Amino acid sequence: MISPIFDDVKNGLEYEDALFNKLLKFSSYFILKLSKVIEPFKGKQFNTTIKI
Repeated sequence: MISPIFDDVKNGLEYEDALFNKLLKFSSYFILKLSKVIEPFKGKQFNTTIKI
């Protein structure tokens, strides 16, 4: 876990930290983009069905 075996990152802990940060940044941008797309539907009622 702490051995320097990954490219561009010194060890496994730093690799996991970098991966987590990339995922978190992507989700933040996705939510901002999605909020702009759904703005016209704000306050409107809708029905849906979810099958599991």
